[in-house]
Amino acid sequence: MIHALLQGLQDEIAGLLEMAETSPVVPIDAVPEGKPYEGLFTASQDYFIVYHANAGLVMQIADGELRRSIIKTYTRAKAVLDTVNMNRLYLERYHYLQSTFLKTKDASVQLESEDFRRALVQIAGQLKQADTKFRKTASSLLEMLSDRIGADAEEKRLIATRTSGLEFAAAQSE
Repeated sequence: MIHALLQGLQDEIAGLLEMAETSPVVPIDAVPEGKPYEGLFTASQDYFIVYHANAGLVMQIADGELRRSIIKTYTRAKAVLDTVNMNRLYLERYHYLQSTFLKTKDASVQLESEDFRRALVQIAGQLKQADTKFRKTASSLLEMLSDRIGADAEEKRLIATRTSGLEFAAAQSE
């Protein structure tokens, strides 16, 4: 059961990384320093189906380092999505204020718009950091899962080989 869970988590994390790499939205790491992130990605789906459906099983993983790495990776992925959502809300408000200023030429609206732009630049920096941490943690977890799943498969093959050898020896002694 744990082996299947690890395979599912491996597929889910690999899918999240692939989605981040192939998304048509502007990559987070491509945003120049001092500029806001203007990607309008909306994270409205549950991208953590395997993790959420099996949180109790994750806690049963005996390898503490692997268990912590799984939890850390998902926490960081959620932090990225939360920051993207917050950025989107600020970006929508910023665009609204810019539009309002162009129509009204109200100086207070311009000042508020500038405040939102400064906040967006700050959020972009936070988003870049969160994205980098997630990618690093996710890549490390994928390596751990690959090693673990590979070891489990090898272990099963060895057990099967030993068992079939015992069956063969038992059949010969009869």
